[in-house]
Amino acid sequence: MTLIGKIFYLTMIVASFWLCTRVPKWPKEVVAIDEFGRERLGRQLHFMVGFASLAVLLSIHLLLAQFAIDDYRNLFQHRRDEAANAGWWCFITIGGFLIKPTQTIAGYSFKPAQTRPVRILCGAVSGIGLGLLVVSYLPFL
Repeated sequence: MTLIGKIFYLTMIVASFWLCTRVPKWPKEVVAIDEFGRERLGRQLHFMVGFASLAVLLSIHLLLAQFAIDDYRNLFQHRRDEAANAGWWCFITIGGFLIKPTQTIAGYSFKPAQTRPVRILCGAVSGIGLGLLVVSYLPFL
């Protein structure tokens, strides 16, 4: 791995974790409704989970490539196109659920509290997909 590649990956990892620390500035969403009918608000976690999974994937790639694990390098060289396709699919398809403006499916309207776990999972998968895209197209190996 070149010095430019190490700097690039470390910069992306630090930027991802920095974006995770910005969570208190992000808008709140309805997490639950208590027995008295009051809304309980919480932070939107799906973007934070996405940034964290991106940072974890890049960290794992950086460590495996840094410590000269030849099996990893050979496997990644031969499977780069498959990793890129998986990254595109995860980032575009699953990540698209995060920016869907309404919470309706087939005419049924979901409450934000009902869709929160799904959006958190979509954020994690989208972050992994973005990490696979970065690692596939900018490998620096």
